[in-house]
Amino acid sequence: MQAIQSALMKLNSNDLIKGGILVVIVSVLDAIQQGLTVYGLNFAAYNWISIEQVALTAGVGYLVKNLLTNSNGSVLGLTAATTPPPATQ
Repeated sequence: MQAIQSALMKLNSNDLIKGGILVVIVSVLDAIQQGLTVYGLNFAAYNWISIEQVALTAGVGYLVKNLLTNSNGSVLGLTAATTPPPATQ
């Protein structure tokens, strides 16, 4: 099965779905982190605004990353030199 990747500066439906999944996962992890470190099981005391901000920032960051990479995974369409130039003799 081949992964569907979007072109440079374009998003497809898979990007949006994966971004949404990332938002949900980060929300849950941030809530668990707050529960383990500060508030315990007192859900009313959780800093829900902070949880939303962290989750949305992660989701937007993922979408921006996908906007700036092409279908080959190159950032802004630039390719990095993976092999050194041949030695001259």
